[in-house]
Amino acid sequence: QIAETVNGKIDGNSELHIKGVCDLKNSSVDHLSYITSGKYEKLFHQSKAMAILVGNDFAVDRGNKTLIYVENPAISFIDIIHLFYPKESPAEHIHSSSVIPPTIQMGKNIHIAPFVVVEDNVKIGDGVRIGAGTCIGRDTRINNGSYIYSNVSIYHDVEIGKNCIIDSGSVIGADGFGLVKDNNTHHKMPHIGGVVIEDNVWIGAN
Repeated sequence: QIAETVNGKIDGNSELHIKGVCDLKNSSVDHLSYITSGKYEKLFHQSKAMAILVGNDFAVDRGNKTLIYVENPAISFIDIIHLFYPKESPAEHIHSSSVIPPTIQMGKNIHIAPFVVVEDNVKIGDGVRIGAGTCIGRDTRINNGSYIYSNVSIYHDVEIGKNCIIDSGSVIGADGFGLVKDNNTHHKMPHIGGVVIEDNVWIGAN
C-alpha cells in the first residue's frame, strides 16, 4: 500500500507490516524512514527502521531491510506521513460567537472558530479555515483552501492566495516604519496600500 501511494518499486519483503514513520537515526522497528543523500548512507545499517525509501540510484547492500525505490525520497516521505496522519477536514461551521457582517461573501465548506471578527466587504473562498480570535479587516480577500490559525490579525485591503497557511500570532498588513521629521517632530507617513500574498505561502507563527 505504501509503495502504491508513492509509485515506488519494492526490493525486499512486500508483506512487511509498517506501523508508522521515523527519522533514520532516531528510528524504530516496524517503521519506515528515508535517505536523501550519500552522507546518510553510513546510518543505513545502523537504523532500526525495517523499510526505507531510497532514490533510484541507491546502491548500498540492503541487508535484511526492505527498500522502496522512488524518484525523490523526501517528497515521497511527505506523502507517506499524510497516509499515516491524514489532514483533518472539519465540517462546515460558523461559530455563534463570531462577528460576521452582512456584506461578507463566503464560499462553501468554511469553518470559522469562536470569537472571530470580520469587517465589511470581506471575501472568503471555499474550504477556508479561520481559527479562534482572528480579526480580518475590511475589503480583504482570502482565497480557496487557506488556513488562518488562531489570533491572527489581518488588516484592511489584504489579499491572501489559495492554499496558504498563516500561523498563530501573525500580523498581516500593518503599517511599515514610515516617518518624516520636521523641526524635531516625527510625522507618521500614511500607508494607504495593502498586502498581497500569493498562492501556497506559509507564514510562520508571530
